[in-house]
Amino acid sequence: MRWYARALMLLLIFAAMPVLAQRIVVLNPCYDEWLPQWLPASWQIIPSDAHKNRLETITGLRPTVVVAGSFTDHRLLTALREFSKIIVIQQPSDLAQWHDEVLRAAQLLDQQQAAQQWLGRQQQQLNEAAANHPQSVLIIMPNQFTWGPDSWTGNLLRAYQIPLVTPLERGQLGQLNLEQLLGLTPERVVVEGFSEDYARAQDWLWHSAVSHWLKGRELSFVAPEVAGCPAVKAVDYLQQIVGSTS
Repeated sequence: MRWYARALMLLLIFAAMPVLAQRIVVLNPCYDEWLPQWLPASWQIIPSDAHKNRLETITGLRPTVVVAGSFTDHRLLTALREFSKIIVIQQPSDLAQWHDEVLRAAQLLDQQQAAQQWLGRQQQQLNEAAANHPQSVLIIMPNQFTWGPDSWTGNLLRAYQIPLVTPLERGQLGQLNLEQLLGLTPERVVVEGFSEDYARAQDWLWHSAVSHWLKGRELSFVAPEVAGCPAVKAVDYLQQIVGSTS
């Protein structure tokens, strides 16, 4: 039985050993603040603004893992595969895909339990954000774009029984003309992603006819930094849509 006791002792030692620290370089700014929320504190997370997605700078950081989004330049990822392990998180179209992507990345990082706990917290916060806000909503974005029923936004609102008002019968993204807009009757109008860089679109938004049409409707705003990361910041995104931010 001596071999059994020795094997048991080794198992206990390995179980007590800390997870080896990783140096993770992030290529998508949406993940800069998100990854530290659930990965071990001993791991070094190097944010996207530290290297500006320059190959020479990234390789000089000697990452053990590179985490990227699906819109990252594939030429950069191909070059980096010679130096580091690469994890690409695909842009999801709904919450189920988002959960799958997070858990897939977590498995590659051997952090499944931490990822599941983070997703559980996000799900609970989403449930709370949507609890008392069943109003129908229309999304207005720069250059007269609006979300369609097959978009992330459309699927997110559908999951919480919040009607999305859109002239699009299918698809993810489309444009509104002024006549279409004035013919719609949402209870809440959501202005998403506007900034000083979109002055012409804002001129259209504040057209006198649009200003009159907005009277009597609930109005809320989604900040550009939230609109750019709707899955990672899904709680903020939904809160801003329904106007429940503090």
